[in-house]
Amino acid sequence: MKCTGAILASWLKFSRSDNMEATVSLISYTPQPDALCSVASKNCVSKEVPGFDMYANSLNTALESGHYSILEHATFTFSIENMTRVTLAQFTRHRMASYAVKSQRYTSAKGVDYILPGRIIELLNSNDESFNKFDQYHTSLKVFLDNLIDNKIPNEDIRYLFPEGTTTNMIVTMNGRELLHFFELRCCNKAQWEIRNIAKMMLKLVKEVAPIMFAKAGPPCVSGKCREKNPCGKA
Repeated sequence: MKCTGAILASWLKFSRSDNMEATVSLISYTPQPDALCSVASKNCVSKEVPGFDMYANSLNTALESGHYSILEHATFTFSIENMTRVTLAQFTRHRMASYAVKSQRYTSAKGVDYILPGRIIELLNSNDESFNKFDQYHTSLKVFLDNLIDNKIPNEDIRYLFPEGTTTNMIVTMNGRELLHFFELRCCNKAQWEIRNIAKMMLKLVKEVAPIMFAKAGPPCVSGKCREKNPCGKA
């Protein structure tokens, strides 16, 4: 028996990282984000409140001058499904954001998924001893969690036993300025693979609705010089 993403137990499931990856949707955003941020920029140097005409040049000028505070007027809200708790911990290091995360306390402990990275799958598929040890661990954990449920242990306590790779769903809102910072760190090849994949999907979505704001978004090597002490060598 080899790991192929199949269900090994009745409700505690593991999935391959390459066939159950996170999905990202842009579910809400400030209307005309490029134009709005341009109006905010022009307002600083105009006698009267400016209109939305000829906004492109104004926004480019502001960004080239490093006036990123104007981007805080536009917000973007994403729905992210099937991300792991490992990546959730990395996301919440970005303080200038609002998060709503699926609760392990108020949702059923049954039907829990967790993701195994591809490199672990490769090891399990190439090494019978490693696979057997994993199978024993997985089965034992499932049996023990079943026992906790049978003994009426509440979800808020059972969740302490879940693997870090357990999947969750999240709604996150960031303003344009924080997103630029997020993409700078998380689209980098040095970032962890899961959050990097999610960041790239987020960047693709916002570029469609705010092409000027995010024209040069991404890791520092996109528009300048890498700041990593040990560069990836694949700028």
